[in-house]
Amino acid sequence: MSFGVIEKTGLTVISLLERAKSLFPDQVVVSGGKRVSYEEIYRDVERISGALQTLGVKKGDIIGVAEWNTLRFVELLYAASMTGAVIYPVNVRLPAEQAVYTLHHSGCGFLFASSDFEPLAAKSGLPPQRRIMLDDQSGTNYQTLLSGKEGFGARIHEDDLYSMLYTSGTTGTPKGVLYTNRKVVLGAMSIVHQLGLFRAQAKLQSDDVIMPLIPFFHLWAWGSAFHAAYLGCKYVLGGRFSAEAAVDTIIREGFHST
Repeated sequence: MSFGVIEKTGLTVISLLERAKSLFPDQVVVSGGKRVSYEEIYRDVERISGALQTLGVKKGDIIGVAEWNTLRFVELLYAASMTGAVIYPVNVRLPAEQAVYTLHHSGCGFLFASSDFEPLAAKSGLPPQRRIMLDDQSGTNYQTLLSGKEGFGARIHEDDLYSMLYTSGTTGTPKGVLYTNRKVVLGAMSIVHQLGLFRAQAKLQSDDVIMPLIPFFHLWAWGSAFHAAYLGCKYVLGGRFSAEAAVDTIIREGFHST
């Protein structure tokens, strides 16, 4: 299996997308009725990274995302790495007071949220210009991010922080856990290689189709975007979970791994 770009740029999350763009440019991510290639996603991520910089996001800043399993979320995952930001996938199923606590405790400086999580965004304590409602029809929204100019790209290193997750808080208040770019990429590579060793139908291969069913605030869920990119799989996103819609998608897309 070729490592390509990863060998040249280090184990950064954005290097996974750069590699996918190079080796699997026509492979697609399916989300909300759209089919977008890795090459197209990379161009979007460049523009989003530029828009983040215009908003004032700097290397090391923490950006929260409160969103369902969508292409928008995936592109923000990559744009964070390109920008050098630390992404925090907000656990939107926490009780409201705990979710707000994690936003304050994390030092989150920007929040990107879909309209379903507008009440949470309003309680975040962030000023309006740092609360980007992805569906907003009047202010800065996701289309605004996509219309930005390409960013200059931060000088990032594989040991730079990439993401922050919070525990469920079963024995107290939720606790933050930090991951570097290197840790996330090695985790993705390890899972792909381990699952690829199975001599069974569960063996993960490049002609498989992957769909995460658990929400993106779980590492296993948003991490699957990197498994697909590394292996060159088609990747399917179902948005807000619905069992009926998930079954329809499984039948339509013909995939083997969820």
